Amino acid sequence: MIILTNDNQQGGWSATLQRNPFYWERAVNFLQRSGVPRESRRGDCWDNAVAESFFATLKVELVHDALWPTRAAARGAVFEYIEVFYNQQRRHSSLGFLSPLAFERQWHQQHRAA
Repeated sequence: MIILTNDNQQGGWSATLQRNPFYWERAVNFLQRSGVPRESRRGDCWDNAVAESFFATLKVELVHDALWPTRAAARGAVFEYIEVFYNQQRRHSSLGFLSPLAFERQWHQQHRAA
């Protein structure tokens, strides 16, 4: 979860990435009540690996030591990072060093021809 806080001493908004067990348990309980099966058990190190990797990358490449004048500016920066850079330009080793957009286009071309 990304927590935005107003840092009056620095003159802007700052972001902190945190994992809150209370919200995690609420989300898991909601999914269980909704009939969505859990793919792995608590304590499985691969349970949330993709999301953990994404948020670690986001923290290093955008959030770390960044200040935004408003919450809207912070949201805009995160949106732009994800939609403009991360999905369209940034190469991912897990996708054969293609961007997610290029990987998806390649996948559709291969499956259209098949």
